[in-house]
Amino acid sequence: MGVFDLENIGFDINSALGFTGGEERLYSAMALFEKAYPQMCEKLKGFADEANNTDFSITVHAVKSNARMIGATALFKIAEQLELSTKEGFYESFNDDLANFFELYKEAVDAIKPYAKGKNEEAPAELIGRGEAMDILHKLSESLDEYDDTESAKYLKKLDGFLFNDELRKVLDEAAKQLDEFMYDEALECVNKVIDAMGE
Repeated sequence: MGVFDLENIGFDINSALGFTGGEERLYSAMALFEKAYPQMCEKLKGFADEANNTDFSITVHAVKSNARMIGATALFKIAEQLELSTKEGFYESFNDDLANFFELYKEAVDAIKPYAKGKNEEAPAELIGRGEAMDILHKLSESLDEYDDTESAKYLKKLDGFLFNDELRKVLDEAAKQLDEFMYDEALECVNKVIDAMGE
């Protein structure tokens, strides 16, 4: 059984490989996606119960982006619909659409479970959000500026828990390569590119 078997149930694996940069990174992205599932469901249900459409829209956007990254096309589409539809508030058929969303979310998570740890069967990195990723990137920048390879390597490892897009992940991979060769200034330049690209 290969990951391309997921295309039989509507996944777009070629697109997912393009976003993640290869099979191993796709497996890692799937592991993070599976790990985030209970937390994201709890948040979305809570925001729906509280009629908090602002935070609901922001959170379902994260699911949408990550679903796209792993090729879960059906989930991506309904998450996008919910994101756009709830920006101005909840609507008459919201509960039906939300039930459909959760059903597709569970189906996607169940489908990726055989692949979610990757070929090496290592546990996924600890999942982190965008805000924490930005904090770690700034700490990484500081540690590289101080030529601290131990701290820099630690922060780079923590960043495995954030689903960067393919382009930014490649830049971080280059930073790790430069750090391995003790090229601190070059690694720092890569990290600062990521920080700038993420909006700070």
